[in-house]
Amino acid sequence: MSARKQMQQPHACGLSRRDFIKASAVAGGAAVFLGSLPHVQRAWAENGVDVAYGQALPENQIYTVCLQCNTGCPIKVKLQDGVAVKIDGNPYSPWNMQPHIAYDTPIAEAATIEGALCPKGQAGLQTVYDPYRIVSVLKRKPGTPRGGGEWVTIPFDRAIEEIVEGGNLFNEGPVPGLRESYALADADAARDMAAFVKKIQDEPDAEAKQALIEEFQETFAEYLDLLIDPEHPDLGPRNNQVVFAWGRLKDARGDFIKRWIGPSFGSANAHGHTTVCQGSLYFTGKAMSEQFIDGKWAGGQKFYWQGDLRNSEFVVFVGASPFEGNYGPPMRVPGITTNQVERGMKMVVVDPRLSKTAAKAWRWLPIQPGTEAALALGLIRWVIDNERFDARYLSAANKAAATAIGEPTWTPATWLVKLDEHGQPGRYLRASEIGLRAKQERPLSTDPAKTYEFDYFVALVNGQPVAVDPYDTENPVRGDLLVDGVRLGDVTVKSALQIIADSAREHTLEEWADICGLRPRDLEEVAFEFTSHGKKAVADIHRGVSQHTNGFYNVLAWYTLNALIGRFNVGGNAAAGRTVHAPHLHIVPSSTPPPPVSPPAASTTAPKITRKSPGQWNVKPANSVSRPVTSPALALSEKLAGALGVRQDKGNDGDWEEF
Repeated sequence: MSARKQMQQPHACGLSRRDFIKASAVAGGAAVFLGSLPHVQRAWAENGVDVAYGQALPENQIYTVCLQCNTGCPIKVKLQDGVAVKIDGNPYSPWNMQPHIAYDTPIAEAATIEGALCPKGQAGLQTVYDPYRIVSVLKRKPGTPRGGGEWVTIPFDRAIEEIVEGGNLFNEGPVPGLRESYALADADAARDMAAFVKKIQDEPDAEAKQALIEEFQETFAEYLDLLIDPEHPDLGPRNNQVVFAWGRLKDARGDFIKRWIGPSFGSANAHGHTTVCQGSLYFTGKAMSEQFIDGKWAGGQKFYWQGDLRNSEFVVFVGASPFEGNYGPPMRVPGITTNQVERGMKMVVVDPRLSKTAAKAWRWLPIQPGTEAALALGLIRWVIDNERFDARYLSAANKAAATAIGEPTWTPATWLVKLDEHGQPGRYLRASEIGLRAKQERPLSTDPAKTYEFDYFVALVNGQPVAVDPYDTENPVRGDLLVDGVRLGDVTVKSALQIIADSAREHTLEEWADICGLRPRDLEEVAFEFTSHGKKAVADIHRGVSQHTNGFYNVLAWYTLNALIGRFNVGGNAAAGRTVHAPHLHIVPSSTPPPPVSPPAASTTAPKITRKSPGQWNVKPANSVSRPVTSPALALSEKLAGALGVRQDKGNDGDWEEF
């Protein structure tokens, strides 16, 4: 064995070998770290230092869009040897940098400027290079059953051929392809048949409906072999047997696909996951933004409101955690944190889980899952009972009244609603029904040469009925807000706001709190604070509220709470996520009546509520047997079910008429 040479260091060095190695490691790591920082890169470049961090070079960057969530943040992807190794936010975008850099900033300069991006966006690298990511066409193995989980890989060209031509693709017999399914190719015939089918569908009498079907078969005899079932023409042509279903799809690709499958191919079946994911948010916004056009409710837009978090003083996040997700942490979080630090904004987070957002909140309400509407109704009750709503805003019954007080929107809160024999709300009262004002012939907005009958709505003003034209710009009407059971001729009416109050008063505050698993004082404190900031308070909701079978009514309850304290689409309150022209907010019953509901048995004492199972409670009035009820839309589902008459889009913008 050879002797190991003893290492010596200078006597005056004062630095051991171990310390030297540790210091070198720190220095080297610092150099790598500093080299990754944009401002250091710029400083080095300005002083002639070679930039070793190649990902900071513009030729190693690609600008694109993140689809890790539905926000679609602009991103900058950094490459190393052709492989994506880092994702940052796009500094040109106001979603990722506030304020964003000027659009005329050279790409070379922008290469060392990074925008913000949330962890989910950063994880896009894992999505791209996931070893289980499907990167080729998979086909069910011929001869195996559906759901058997057996697949074979086929070339892309072969997949296109099989989709277009069909054939015995699975050893189960012939399968039609797109070519065979493109049965009806006459756009004019499709349009005429669709109009006739609508006529059949609108006929209420069974015998008359059958006669129309026979007339349809005679009129379109030459096309019957192209239909799915001539006895059921409403199913349409065989074109409708082609379904294009997608998951995450945004504009551009979505526009192309919809135009191809609908106007071009002639199928009505283009469907995406949004209809089951957050349709409740969109369709509640659509219902609330519908305008009274040409004698009917129409023109609503599918969107949802978000809180103006940069200018709000008080925010209630319900089923939303913007510090972790919720449509754009890079865009929303800077506004929240800046507002908290500089202006003291308070947050309440309603979430069963102590989220990162809840950890920074003024109050965390660990609500029972599925009881979001119960909480909203409890807050609505407190606001109405304590007269903390914005009476000035809500009393504006038409555009002239809203304009007079400087409001950009108005609601039908004061409009009168007719009650049926059971005392249940139905349609709006019209002026002609009580002899207040006759119907008028007015020109159609789409064709001024044609007319429709306009029938005024009605509100009480100091107890006297007054005709209301929602869009009258010269005659302001400021109505009475809480009208309860007033008799006008042969009709008993309530104001729309009174109907909302009745729904909220179906339970005491203590009962609403019990349903939610909270303390009554939690509701009182939040409601008081919510109504203590004028217009600068908002309930900001998302999928935790909407993604349920009763999500529409959950969303409606929280939007109604926002409306009680004032306007939408102004600073500090609820703003539309995109440009929406909806001056008339339709937050209360429309002309569509709810289904009849038997009145509950009278009770002289408050009902006893006990939990039956997750999401269900037994409600036992003093003189009745227990009955199970589902809490999330307990009052809304009974009082407002169907009242907003949500209309789904039909037809399309092309030459075809889908049917």
